[in-house]
Amino acid sequence: MSTLEAPSRSPCEPWIVAEDIAAVCDLDTTGAADYDTAAQVATDVLYELSGRQFLGVCERTVRPCHGRLCPPAHPCGCCYTDSIPLAGYPVRGVTEVKIDGAVIDPGEYRLDRHRFLTRMADADGNRQQWPGCQRLDLDDTETDTFAVTYDYGAEVPAAGLAAAAELGCQLATVMAGGECQLPAGATRVTRQGVTVDIDLLRGALLGLPLTNLFLQTYNPSRLKRPPALFSPDIRQFPQTVGL
Repeated sequence: MSTLEAPSRSPCEPWIVAEDIAAVCDLDTTGAADYDTAAQVATDVLYELSGRQFLGVCERTVRPCHGRLCPPAHPCGCCYTDSIPLAGYPVRGVTEVKIDGAVIDPGEYRLDRHRFLTRMADADGNRQQWPGCQRLDLDDTETDTFAVTYDYGAEVPAAGLAAAAELGCQLATVMAGGECQLPAGATRVTRQGVTVDIDLLRGALLGLPLTNLFLQTYNPSRLKRPPALFSPDIRQFPQTVGL
């Protein structure tokens, strides 16, 4: 059995920045780094408590290679395909496609259902397909390579941004030596020396109105992650570049 797609362990970028916290938090502190840390911790906490739904906008470059999907009649593994599934839903847009190091005209492909990159017919109506194999040991500027760069991820709703700023304010208060409104719990989220106790198992909320409203609206069942689909027949996603 293979996993269709697993949610990321953390968002690509913090939901908020230090200025968002400063705008709602009347706190006398000169440590800008404290606000940055509070913004990141608030993002990590709410991402987990909301069931890992909102990554924000992320960028990824993949090197598609579908040789393993070819039937036995193609022992070299170099069969071709019209459509490639891209990991990370929803795919928001394709930034660049390169074949043999050359950038492909955007008019030659189309994004279907926020996931599938489809190759379009040429000007004469002839079928075009994506390469079935490539040299993964070469940089994508070389011959015999194929690379796709795209943006993906669900934007954080306004309620989530407001909740992050509210929670970030409480965290910044603690870091400045003050008292906050956060309750103690059973589990912990630690980031850069800051620890927040949260009871995920018993479903305790954080005692903050905007934060509770966001969590009750977008994760009322208090799921830890979105549902995942498993099937041996699902097409595999291209691998990412680097680590």
